[in-house]
Amino acid sequence: MRSLDEALSSNGLHRAKVWGEIIEDRGSQVTLSALGQPPPDRKGHWDPDFAKRKKLKATLGTSSPSSLSA
Repeated sequence: MRSLDEALSSNGLHRAKVWGEIIEDRGSQVTLSALGQPPPDRKGHWDPDFAKRKKLKATLGTSSPSSLSA
């Protein structure tokens, strides 16, 4: 969870406006929802071309589970 938070910060991807938790420990998985749980009309606007997700994945490198996908 700390690695995700640091990757968001180092890439300038923390948002001032979020809807709830952005990093959640769900017991069997850790989930990153960069905007939390925004209204449906806001979901697609954060990273429509997956460029931000690719930066996060590159920043996390081998320290992240292989299940992190772009």
